[in-house]
Amino acid sequence: MVTASPPRPISPGDIVAVLSDDLGEWTAAQITAVDPQARTADVLELEWSGPEPGTPADLGDIRPLRLTHHSWRGGLAHSVHSWVLPRGFKVLGTLPVLTAERANGYTPVWNRGYQLARQRLWDSGSRETWTDPHRVECPAADLALDDPRPDIRTLWVSAVGELDCARLATCYPNLTTLGLIGELGTLSDAVRLNDLSRLRSITLSGVFGMDATDVLVPDHVPDLENLRLHNIPADYATATGELWTPEARQGVDVDIHSPRTPDWMTANLKNPLRDWDGRDHISRKAYRRSTAQYEKTRRDLTKALAEGADPDRIFAIGAAYGEGFNKIDLKEGVIETVEREELYDVLAKTAREAGATEETVDRLTEGLDSTRDW
Repeated sequence: MVTASPPRPISPGDIVAVLSDDLGEWTAAQITAVDPQARTADVLELEWSGPEPGTPADLGDIRPLRLTHHSWRGGLAHSVHSWVLPRGFKVLGTLPVLTAERANGYTPVWNRGYQLARQRLWDSGSRETWTDPHRVECPAADLALDDPRPDIRTLWVSAVGELDCARLATCYPNLTTLGLIGELGTLSDAVRLNDLSRLRSITLSGVFGMDATDVLVPDHVPDLENLRLHNIPADYATATGELWTPEARQGVDVDIHSPRTPDWMTANLKNPLRDWDGRDHISRKAYRRSTAQYEKTRRDLTKALAEGADPDRIFAIGAAYGEGFNKIDLKEGVIETVEREELYDVLAKTAREAGATEETVDRLTEGLDSTRDW
């Protein structure tokens, strides 16, 4: 049987190095384990930065980075990543693995000196909250698109409704990281994201309006290392996958899932649980049962509010909602932390849209809390 291997060859013990924006120098890490089944690598950051190294010997007496800043208590900076070594990293050579400890959490994007920079600031005596002057996170309604911001490297935009990608690329020309998150949001002129020639990482989730002609092109974004498309138009997803999947050998981690066809869009336009469709731990059967339970609750609630229902009837609807999802979760195991919060939010939002007062929403939630097992 042929054993799978990382697209860019890496093995336990390998020392890898990368230029860090946060440090203004190169920094390094060690691969401590590779899991072919999970397609992951355990990566231990090192307490070192300096000029570009050529071999492990250039790092001197290396030691693992231990974190004591903020809420850290001396644990190793040791994380699980995708096994795709990003193109910006280079392998210097191999040394004996520095720790037998296992990595302590999954991080989708490989670290590039961020924790080392924070630790050094802390060690210098600064106890202020870390702020990155080159980073902006905001809802789309607050996104400034009039004045150029060449200083911004990281931009995360939530609650995208409609967004002009040409204006975004003009205003933020030097982005290395971009995230656009929406709920059936619409991107116009998405092909202009190719103007962001310094991009290393891009995430598009819950945004539409793009087609196969709008895809990112490797020659236009030659530094791209992470490409994550979730809940996006099917033709755009297919064209992107065909173009970028072969780039894994060059150090591009491609994650594309939950492509949506026009028929799916029509069927799920008003379904607030539509993002459940395609989640790894939620089967198609569980998704259909969950949608049916939500629709029943919505109908019952809308009718009750129209008839001026008393608080006991509202309480009972919330209780039935909790019981219904108890049964689904017992058989299908769909409700984790994210889904729990979503079920609360969906119930409250549905009630408010149907004209419920906050007192009624509270009563509905009390009914839910009286029965739920999740």
